[in-house]
Amino acid sequence: MSECVFCDPNEVTESAKLRESKYFKLILDPFPVNFGHLLIIPDRHVQKVDELCNDEMQNLREMIKDAKATVEKHEEVRQQYSSILKAGNRKSEDMIKGVIEEEKAPDGFNIGINEGEEAGQTIEHLHTHVIPRYEGDVECPEGGIRNVIPEKADYTGEGE
Repeated sequence: MSECVFCDPNEVTESAKLRESKYFKLILDPFPVNFGHLLIIPDRHVQKVDELCNDEMQNLREMIKDAKATVEKHEEVRQQYSSILKAGNRKSEDMIKGVIEEEKAPDGFNIGINEGEEAGQTIEHLHTHVIPRYEGDVECPEGGIRNVIPEKADYTGEGE
């Protein structure tokens, strides 16, 4: 196994940690796409969701609920962003400052896992994204996660 930022956290990932469960850590994504973008990271180094045991899968479900509730309370999220900013990663700082201005209660969520390089996985350690969505954050949210391949997002034919 090569060096893993989730197995051997750095100052930024440590400052992003909100809480831990028996099997997972809940952290703010230090490079958020929206205010409250969270990651659920297994303590055990696995790359695919299929590698999780039944107890871990059950705990993941509980962590997703916890993540959504955390964002809806957003005070804790704002405070944790301050901790990440103190860690001083310039790219992270720019992205965080951009989303802090958008702080409000979410209107929906995208929950997803990237498995494999071709699916966009850049850290070879499983992690679940919980991304709050806000009215107007993209021009046309229809298709949701299908937008990873933009030309195939509109399966209704209404976007033509």
